[in-house]
This record gives sequence, structure tokens and C-alpha cells, in this order.
Amino acid sequence: MQFLALNKEEIQANLQTNVAVSVFKEISSTNDYAKAFSKKNILRCPHLFVSEQQTAGHGLHQRAFFSPKGTGIYMSILVPKIKIIPAKEGLITTGTVVAVINALLKFYPTVDFKIKWINDILVNHKKVGGILTEVVNGNLVIGIGLNLNTAAFPKQLQFKAGDIKDKRLINRDLLIAMITNNCLRMLKNYQDGQFLPEYGKRLETLHNKVIIKLGNRSISGIAEKIDNNGSLIVKNAQNKLETISTGEVVKVASPDNLYQG
Repeated sequence: MQFLALNKEEIQANLQTNVAVSVFKEISSTNDYAKAFSKKNILRCPHLFVSEQQTAGHGLHQRAFFSPKGTGIYMSILVPKIKIIPAKEGLITTGTVVAVINALLKFYPTVDFKIKWINDILVNHKKVGGILTEVVNGNLVIGIGLNLNTAAFPKQLQFKAGDIKDKRLINRDLLIAMITNNCLRMLKNYQDGQFLPEYGKRLETLHNKVIIKLGNRSISGIAEKIDNNGSLIVKNAQNKLETISTGEVVKVASPDNLYQG
């Protein structure tokens, strides 16, 4: 079941700050478009890019994000000249995840949203959303993909991707605006990490055995906690604690969770 078509005017009317809005029927990737736009234009305010579908949507490491027409939200927020502290950069992703979930809960209050470190949103152990943050020319691009009513996934994704499984046709325009408002509000003070307790509470990765890919090597261990920068603290096979700030959790092993990817 598809949602009503996106309405640029309704999105704009519900934004709380000055944000330019571009809505597309189809695009390769909102993040790729936002990055190209950033290189060619002088930005005076944040710019929101939203599309009904993506033909080449992707997340970390160019991994494809299934983005069919009219069943999800595919959006990128381009924020000009934000001051990013390298040691605190991970907090932008963790803060965005919490900002998105808080918006989703306004529309899906009974859904138990969980998180796989660092940037995946899960429901029933399956990925329903992902966050991709990138910096281009000193400008921040926050990409957000959400599967709301996406029923038919490609065979290779069916074991790990899912949707929210609430077939009500909620107002996507209002949800997009609320996500944008939450993210821009979070960015004002992201360095203080006030959202980390909420992030940790929903972090399904914690206290489970994980495999983490770090470039050309992988480590395994128990995910113990997150630190004040949003990094994952893992106890490895030698019982030593390692701080993981840029790796990717590729497997979480728990009795009821076979999530990979």
C-alpha cells in the first residue's frame, strides 16, 4: 500500500526554521544529490532533499538501500558550515538516530524501535532504517532512509530488512518535517551527547557477542557499553577493552537475534 504523494508545501509549512526544500519523484540517491549540490552552490540555510524513490540509494560502504516508490522515506538534510569536532563526530550519527526514532514514536507509539551500532534502526531484529552522515566542503549531509510500509524486499534482503509493519497511511510530510526539526535542534548542541542515555537504552548490540569489521581486519568480542563520544567499547578474546569509533558491526549473536549486515 502506497502513501499519498509527498507535498513540498506541507513539509515546508511544518518546518520550525528556515530550510529550503526540494522534492523529487525519483532520484538516484538523495545523499549523492545533496553532496553534488553542496559543491556547486552557496548555501545560506539548510536544504532538505526528499524523493518518492531512489534508484541507487545506499548506506555505509555504498551498500544498497532498497528504496521503492511511495512506501518509505528517503531524505537528506544538507547543513552548511557546521563546526565538527573530530573526536565528537560519532555523536552526529548517534544523535540523528535518536532524533529519527523520537519522531517515529509520535506516529508509531507502540513500536519497540531498537538500534544496531552505530546507524541502523531495527524492529523485530530487522533493519527498517539507516543513517549516513557525510561531510563535503565543510557542509554536513545527513541521509535518512526508512522502510515504513515496504512489503516486498528482494530475496537477498528478506532475512535482514523489514518494515515497521503498521499499515496505517500516516502523514509522511509531517513526519519528514518532524525528523528535520529534531535533527537540526540536536545539531545545535550535539557535542554534549545528552541523547546517549536514550541511544544506549535502545542499543540491541550491547551485552551480545559481535563481529566488527575494521578496514581489512575483523574483531570479535562482547559489546560492553558506549562511551561519551558514542564509540562502542568491546571486550575482545583476550579480555581487553577496545574502543571502536569507525568500524561496522556485521553480526550480532544473541539467542533470539540472527541479524547480520
